[in-house]
Amino acid sequence: MYGFVTLKLRNTGATVPATYTWSPDYRTVTLTPQSALLPSTQYSLSIGGSNVTDQAGNTFQAGTVVNNFTTQ
Repeated sequence: MYGFVTLKLRNTGATVPATYTWSPDYRTVTLTPQSALLPSTQYSLSIGGSNVTDQAGNTFQAGTVVNNFTTQ
């Protein structure tokens, strides 16, 4: 396993059921929620794992939030 990706509701911390897949070169990950995201809702996207690095080669720490967003 190269790492993990987690999508959560920010107000409750509940994990949103989703699947993720890595590209063959492990440079891109695609997250697909199992159902549509709720409107006007804040989410938190986390990525981590010992083998996950940014473009500069820095290792992500487990559970590092890389994006918070609100749906329209």
